[in-house]
Amino acid sequence: MRKLWYAAATIMGASIGAGVLGIPFAFAKAGVLYGILNLAIVAALILTVNLYMGEVMLRTKGIHQLTGYAEKYLGKAGKQLMALALIFGIYGALVAYLIGIGDVLSALLGGQPFVYMAIFFVIFSALIYAGIKAVSKSEFLFSYLKIAVFFALAVSMVAFFRIGNMESVKFSLATSFIPYGIVLFSLMAFPSLPEAREIMLNEEKDLKKALAFASLTPAVVYTIFAIIFIGVLGKNVGEVAVVGLNVLGPIQFILGFVFAFLAMATAYVSLGLALHEMYEYDYKMSHNLSFFITCIVPFILIVLGVNSFVKVLSMAGAFAGGLTAILIVLMFKKAKKTGERHPEYHLRMHKIISWIIILLFAAGIIHEIISFF
Repeated sequence: MRKLWYAAATIMGASIGAGVLGIPFAFAKAGVLYGILNLAIVAALILTVNLYMGEVMLRTKGIHQLTGYAEKYLGKAGKQLMALALIFGIYGALVAYLIGIGDVLSALLGGQPFVYMAIFFVIFSALIYAGIKAVSKSEFLFSYLKIAVFFALAVSMVAFFRIGNMESVKFSLATSFIPYGIVLFSLMAFPSLPEAREIMLNEEKDLKKALAFASLTPAVVYTIFAIIFIGVLGKNVGEVAVVGLNVLGPIQFILGFVFAFLAMATAYVSLGLALHEMYEYDYKMSHNLSFFITCIVPFILIVLGVNSFVKVLSMAGAFAGGLTAILIVLMFKKAKKTGERHPEYHLRMHKIISWIIILLFAAGIIHEIISFF
């Protein structure tokens, strides 16, 4: 049972990250109702795809990252597409977390964001280098601490809640899908699923429970987070939600930034480890080289001037998350026929549902690309 909570923490650590800080802003622009509708639909899709991937892993012998599973069931083309999605998505996330952490600590403590970013980079990259055991233990602590801080923050803000701030926004096709990319980025944790499978070694029967809990808990947290921030700050909620908390008081301000720090730190470590293991396991790089490539690229991109927090999150979510989800659905269909072992759980194969999932994620990719340009 302890492994179940470690595995769930690893997945939640990858999903509850910087994206949550942009959800209130996106909901405010689209309207709370349409924001929640986006969240509910994407959460249902993510839960389904995560369970699909769980069965794929349980039907396969050996340890792989997502690229390894893609090659096994979809061939070299599948592996390259999965690698493209993972590299684009994870590097985008790591860049966003480094930018966000620098801004958060600078706003809280004063000083230059780059200095705090560099300190964070050194300390938390060391956890990635340490590997799965150290990361699973740190994820267990930080993921549940993160949720506890969130609820403390939510309770402290209730007194400032004003129902008038929840005023609806008139329906507009152009704005109603604004939350999609941010929501998808905030809920997806595909690269962490093989880590969870590795943690659940010899207790695979509980993997389904870990996936379900870790898929649905973030959606509940995000809904509460968005409603409270919009109810308190109204249209004044910023792109990084916690920045506006200084108008409420020191308690809310500190809790907000602690939550933001924990959210980005846990996701940085979890996703960084996933990319590190992809290079090491599936591309046969040495431990040191795979670590170096994983961690240095985001740092260099920021040094070169990449600094658009919201655009990076939205594009990474729609493109990387959408492409990964589509590939997982295709892997699930193939693993049903050619899997190497009997899985501890299995899902029914619904062709119509599978095609609906594929079409929805494909439409999201196209929409986000059009919106970006």
